[in-house]
Amino acid sequence: MKDIKAQLPPPTQPTWEVVYSGGPKAVGVIEKNAKGWERYNRPPGVRLLVELEKDGKPALVLNGELRPEYGGKVDIRMPGGKVFENWRSYEDFLNTNPTAEDFHREAIRTIKSEGEEEAGVHGGDVQIYHNQVAGSTVVWDRYCARVINPDLKDLSPTEEEKIERRHFDIDEVEKILQQRDVDGEYLIKEDLSRAEIALWVLQNKYWKSAEASTCLSCGK
Repeated sequence: MKDIKAQLPPPTQPTWEVVYSGGPKAVGVIEKNAKGWERYNRPPGVRLLVELEKDGKPALVLNGELRPEYGGKVDIRMPGGKVFENWRSYEDFLNTNPTAEDFHREAIRTIKSEGEEEAGVHGGDVQIYHNQVAGSTVVWDRYCARVINPDLKDLSPTEEEKIERRHFDIDEVEKILQQRDVDGEYLIKEDLSRAEIALWVLQNKYWKSAEASTCLSCGK
C-alpha cells in the first residue's frame, strides 16, 4: 500500500495567541490565530495500562474512582493524571523550546509518579505506545503507556481523590467493558480508557498475529 502521507501537503502551523486565561490555577487557556479560529489548549496527560497476571491469565490493574464529571459515580478507569498541574507550569516548560525527548522525559516522570500515587505501581517495564490526540480545536495530548509486571504497594492518593485499586484478569476486563450501571451508563465511563482497554483485550485475546501485536505495541 502506498504511503499517502507523501501525497499530502504539510500542515500549516499558524501562530496562536492566548486570549483568555482563568488565573494561576487554570488548567488550560483559550487561544486564537490570525484567521480568527479559536481552540482550547491544556497540558498533556498520561494513562497507564498496568499489565500483570492473575491466575495465569493476562490481567490489568484498574482504578475504581469517584468522579465529579459523572455525578460522583464510580468510574473504572486506567490510572493517570496531568503531566503539568496547570497552564503556567506548562507554559514555563514550553518557553524552554523543548524537544520531543524533553516531552518524553516529562511523560515518563509523570507515569512513574502517578502510577505510584494512584495505583501503588512501582518499577516495571514502562513503554509509551500511543499519543491520543483530542482534535484540532482542543489541544490535549494524552500519552498512553504500558507498565509491565511492576511491584504493587500501597496507594498514596491526595485527600480529594477517592480511589480503590482493582485487579482483573482478561475475561473479567472483557465483561466489565460491556457492563452498565442502573442508569444505563458503562462501568468504564471514560472514553479514552474504554478505547485503550478494549484494544488491549483484542490484542491479548483475539488478535493472534504478530503483525497486529507489534502494531498496537508501537502505536503505528
